[in-house]
Amino acid sequence: AGSKSIGYGGGAKLTLSGHTGSVVRWQSSATSDFTTYTNITVTDSIYNPSAIYATTYYRAVVKSGACSEAYSDAALITVTAQSVAGSITGAGPVCVTGNSSKLVLSGNTGTIQWQSSGNGTSFSDLSGETTDTLSVVNLTTTTYYRAVVTSGLSAADTTSIVVITVDPVTVGGTISGDTTVCTGSNSAVLTLSGNVGSVVKWQSSTTSDFSADITNINNTNTTYTASGLTATTYYRALVKSGICDSAFSSIAAVTVSEVAN
Repeated sequence: AGSKSIGYGGGAKLTLSGHTGSVVRWQSSATSDFTTYTNITVTDSIYNPSAIYATTYYRAVVKSGACSEAYSDAALITVTAQSVAGSITGAGPVCVTGNSSKLVLSGNTGTIQWQSSGNGTSFSDLSGETTDTLSVVNLTTTTYYRAVVTSGLSAADTTSIVVITVDPVTVGGTISGDTTVCTGSNSAVLTLSGNVGSVVKWQSSTTSDFSADITNINNTNTTYTASGLTATTYYRALVKSGICDSAFSSIAAVTVSEVAN
């Protein structure tokens, strides 16, 4: 007695009854006909095999005095496949406005349950999300995901955590420091504030609407010092928040006056 199904790596309890004679050993085999087998040095009528990783047949060998050995009938321990979580692809940053992502689980063995978390620690099941693809739309905050995979009676296996980072909408901000300088040896410090995102570059132009004569300035700081100007020049910064569209700041002017004669 004791035939049953178990999870990968589990154990069982087999009990021999109705026999005449003493148990001299147990045997295990991958096939029901015991063409090949392994002898097990257990002489009790109860045997507790453990850490079973494949479907296996068991039987006891019994001997009564000088009589020949006899075999019990076989017990079958069916082992369900090992749970394999697999891996998730498709995670990455999104912009807070109208976003969508598709997470795909592959290389898994077993049934799937997707989970999500706001902090990467406490996860909750996503109701009805049991296929290998999870569609995520309109996230407003950074969210963590993982999949729990269970094969039959085997212990569940969990994927690595992936994260979809939600970037805020880019705000170009405002440049302060509009000033008037005298032609020749001059300088003006311009400061960007109120921006959301990182400075990609600054730009200058001799036209207030930046319709022409635009020069890119390789400066990613929120301050820029303009110097040696010979004509009135306009400045702006290009800002980008994560994966969101970039945006320009307000425009600041450094007016150049001629030296009085």
